Amino acid sequence: MKVSWMLEEVDTKFHTTYTIYGNGIVEIANHLEASETEKTNIPRVGMNFAMPGNYQRLTYFGRGPWENYSDRNVSSFVGLYEGNASDQYVPYVRPQENGSKTEVRWAALTDTNGNGLLTIGRSPRQGFTMTAMPYLSEDFDARIGMDYGPIEKEQKHYTDVSKRDLVRMNVDFGQRGVGGVDSWYSKPLEKYRLKPDASYEWNFGLVPLESADKAKFL
Repeated sequence: MKVSWMLEEVDTKFHTTYTIYGNGIVEIANHLEASETEKTNIPRVGMNFAMPGNYQRLTYFGRGPWENYSDRNVSSFVGLYEGNASDQYVPYVRPQENGSKTEVRWAALTDTNGNGLLTIGRSPRQGFTMTAMPYLSEDFDARIGMDYGPIEKEQKHYTDVSKRDLVRMNVDFGQRGVGGVDSWYSKPLEKYRLKPDASYEWNFGLVPLESADKAKFL
C-alpha cells in the first residue's frame, strides 16, 4: 500500500509504502523528494508513532547510553543498551528537542512481560536515528511555520512538561546537527545539515514481539 502527501509549505512530496505480511511484520519504505524552491535546512527527516504507556522497557543496539546527535556522538559508543523510555528524557532548563540516539540498528519497546514491538533498520545506510520517551515533540517549545516563529506554545521550564501515558517512538533518517562549535552561536557544519534540495530514503521493519522472542534478537 502506497500513500503520498503533498507538503505544500516546502513544495515537495513524501511517499510511504507499507508492506504487511501475514505474520504481523510490517515493512515501511519512505521517500522524501527534493524541493526545488525551499531554501531552509530541514531540522528532522523521519516518522514517529506512539505506543501505550506500559511499553516502557527500551532495548536497542546503537550509540549510547546518553543522548547523541550526528555531530555529538563520538563519545557515544555503539553497543547494546537497556533502560526505560522515561529515563531517555533530558530535563534541560528550557524544554527542547532531547534524547536522540544515532546509528541505531534495532530497538525494542516491551512491557514487563516482554511483549511489544521491535523496530529494525532496513536502509543501506548505517542505522537510523531514534527517540523514545513518554512525551510528544509538541510538548516542548512549538512555533508556527518553518522558521521557528512566532511562538505558538512556550514551555519555559522542564516542570511545565507533563509525562504522558504513551511512548513516542521516532524512527528518523536523521536530524540536523546541534552546531555550536564555537560554544554556542555557529550553525551545524555542512556535512551535518539536511538540505532541502536533496531527496531522502529510509526503510524500517516493525516486528511484533512476545516474551519468548526476546532471546532471538539479543
